[in-house]
Amino acid sequence: MYNGFPEYVSLLEKRGLLRRVGVSVSGELEIAAIAQRTCRLPDGGPALLFEKINGSEFPIMINSYGSAERIAWAFSVGKLAQLTERVEELFKPGLSQGLGIRQFLFGESSELNKYTPRQIKSAVCQEVSEVFNPSFRQLPFLRWNVSDSDVSLRRAVLLYADSTTGKQKMVSTGLLILDNRQALLVEPKGDLAITKPTEAAIIIGEDPSLLAVAHAALPLENDGLALAGFMRRARYEIVKGLKVGLDIPSGAEFVLEGVLEPYSVNQTRTIALSSGYYHQLNGGAISFQLSAISHRRNPLWVDVIAAQPPQEEAQLIRVSERMLLPFVKAVAPEIVNINLAPGNARNGIALVSIQKSYPGQAQKVMYALWGMTRLRELKYIIVVDADCNLHDYAAIAWSVCNRVSLSRDLLVVNGPLSTTDRFSHLPGMGSKIGIDSTHKLPGEVEPNQLLFVPELPYNLVKLIDEKWASFGID
Repeated sequence: MYNGFPEYVSLLEKRGLLRRVGVSVSGELEIAAIAQRTCRLPDGGPALLFEKINGSEFPIMINSYGSAERIAWAFSVGKLAQLTERVEELFKPGLSQGLGIRQFLFGESSELNKYTPRQIKSAVCQEVSEVFNPSFRQLPFLRWNVSDSDVSLRRAVLLYADSTTGKQKMVSTGLLILDNRQALLVEPKGDLAITKPTEAAIIIGEDPSLLAVAHAALPLENDGLALAGFMRRARYEIVKGLKVGLDIPSGAEFVLEGVLEPYSVNQTRTIALSSGYYHQLNGGAISFQLSAISHRRNPLWVDVIAAQPPQEEAQLIRVSERMLLPFVKAVAPEIVNINLAPGNARNGIALVSIQKSYPGQAQKVMYALWGMTRLRELKYIIVVDADCNLHDYAAIAWSVCNRVSLSRDLLVVNGPLSTTDRFSHLPGMGSKIGIDSTHKLPGEVEPNQLLFVPELPYNLVKLIDEKWASFGID
């Protein structure tokens, strides 16, 4: 267990997965070019700590989430599957699964309550502050692409007060800077609907697991900081904001306080997304009006690599995937596993394996997933059998090529899509497709069309296993 981002950096360095860049570099595209080449190295490349930034006193850390191994270390676990097990612990024992999940969703989990954040009076995240004349230009925001309207922060934690309940919520978001005091949210996660001025805070560089939990954006009534504490097995300490009434994690490197409100200026801004295409932010966006900046005495600026696949953000999606799995299984118990970032990319595809027992079950699973708030924007769902490894893309391709009849096994529907999808016929609305790549049962095909994959006798396979070492093959 480590405490905060500085100790996580030390852990990466101790394990040989951090490279310190001591030469002067520019935040104007140069760091972006270095980062995009790094993340294509084997195992996602090392984390990078740029110590000398032209025009800034603050060092910059990127690619800290660049591999599944690193994201597991962020939670102090050996493998990401343990995150699924931790979420399952929160479902109240002795009750039906559905009721247990309902109690978790509505904040009645006694396990979660043990990790309610502890209030303190002063914190390292407020050692240095600017409340009278804060400016985004004081901070080392990066320019990631040539045609971006301005510099940006690609992924950080967003805390805000829910306008209906008044409760504090936590999601992740990006920021595109407009001027000294105004920015636009970029691809915020969750159902973030802002209709009036709402207090908010951007948290940069707290414990690395915090961003991963915020990125999952589970539709809960619980305190997001309590959930994050439970997932990392340590209570957060919090302090009240300098200008907003929100609870701020005390170990943050930087905190940007301000107000969210609808962006009403009739001016289009452009930013390249992780899809590799540019997106225009206009009157439908949400703005963030800066009111205060605070940070540690020697802070570290932390960002996530913005690039075409493979992406650092894919590892955050892996956490979302593992945390969502218990909810997915509650809606469709036949689901065995899901993969929401095939090819290490966020691309609107879900690979799903199921234990199939009746005709039409794959289509039933597709509708169930599209009906979930967190997964409703999936553009493609591919359903395979339980024995198919969702990370073996050759096996997935074999299943699609050999078990799909295009007229029978494609399900095309209209529904919600990401507002950043450039090819939907309306913003946020378009067609999506499900592909049934499972083996077909009687009732789905004619009797003479039933297919069976040839298998060797079990006793023979067992005999080969026992004699394998004697063959000297490997």
